[in-house]
This record gives sequence, structure tokens and C-alpha cells, in this order.
Amino acid sequence: MNPKSRASGTMHETYVGPDGKRYPVAVERSGQGLQLMLGSVRPQTMRDKVRWLAEQPMQPRKQQKPCDIDLFDTESRKQLELF
Repeated sequence: MNPKSRASGTMHETYVGPDGKRYPVAVERSGQGLQLMLGSVRPQTMRDKVRWLAEQPMQPRKQQKPCDIDLFDTESRKQLELF
């Protein structure tokens, strides 16, 4: 993969690994500073974020009231028999 095809601001730098050796890497200058560009990882797009949100289970927007009627009434089961 050609690092120039990824973004116009891509340049090559060296990275000092944990073993002390220098490795050539592609970096991109952005508003946050230099960012390391990994060859096998593509940038996350808005489509990826929306797809992830759509795959999440639905959550209520506000606290739901408990279903305390008939079959689902757990409080009535806790009462002692009068007779």
C-alpha cells in the first residue's frame, strides 16, 4: 500500500521501537500533531460510526415504570396469607 495514496499530508519518519532499533513509518500531520498511519488499518468513517450505533440494542430514553399488574406483579407475591 502506497502511503501517499492515503492522504496528501503523509510523510515518512522513523520510529524507535522497544528494542532500540529505528523503523520507517508513515505519519500524517494533523491538528493534534503527528499521527502514526498503520498500513492495515483504515480510518474510521461516519458510515462506520452510524453502522455501529444502529447495531446497538435499543435503550429507553427515560426510566421505565415497572410492570406491576396481574401476572407481572411481584409485590403481591411477597404478601403473607391472611388465613
